[in-house]
Amino acid sequence: MARSSLFLPAYRIIARRTNRPLWIIEVGSSAGLTLLFDQWHYTYHHGHSSTEVGNRESPVRLECIVRGPQRPLFPDPMPEIAARIGVDLDPIDINNPDDESWIRGLVWPDRTDRHQRLSAAIGVARSNPVTLVAGDAIDSLEAQVTAASEDSVVVINHSHLLNQLQPERRKDFVAEMDRLSEDRPIWRVSNEWLTHSNTRLDLIRHFAHKHQVEGLADVHHHGEWISWRGPTR
Repeated sequence: MARSSLFLPAYRIIARRTNRPLWIIEVGSSAGLTLLFDQWHYTYHHGHSSTEVGNRESPVRLECIVRGPQRPLFPDPMPEIAARIGVDLDPIDINNPDDESWIRGLVWPDRTDRHQRLSAAIGVARSNPVTLVAGDAIDSLEAQVTAASEDSVVVINHSHLLNQLQPERRKDFVAEMDRLSEDRPIWRVSNEWLTHSNTRLDLIRHFAHKHQVEGLADVHHHGEWISWRGPTR
């Protein structure tokens, strides 16, 4: 869930530009923990100063270093959330002991900090269940997008997903969002590491069968740092 530190400023941009609640669909969501991004507490370190945002009472404490001269802007208060939906070929059910053991096994044994955060996040998620859907990254999109309420803005999030798709399927993924944006905009938060030296955080707006890409930041793949180059006001 540490990548939530990267998504937070992107969600702020979308909420500010649209003034609508976010209907978030995370593709490749696993257990869907990052869908609860507004439940965490964040500390962003920039030089000798720091900025704290989020739920100050949260047991999940995330820290992120801001590299470079630019600072992202953070939401205060958090954006309003209309829906939290995770799509995955094999969603992880944190209430299933086998699934919980599996997801805990993904954390390196010597990273006690991550183990502690994961335990805390699982506790929060059990009290704040999200909707998880078993399905393909492309074939499942239409049903989830068309279900969005008219007063919300559709936001599709994916992180380290495209490297798992064949090149043609990557094109199909983007084309499907272009197609589904015929009547309403779709915003996409993309956190991917394909051809660049670092993982890139991009904000893409799909509308009327076209899309525009706005580069936001170079980032650490686990959310430990962010080098911002997006809007600062």
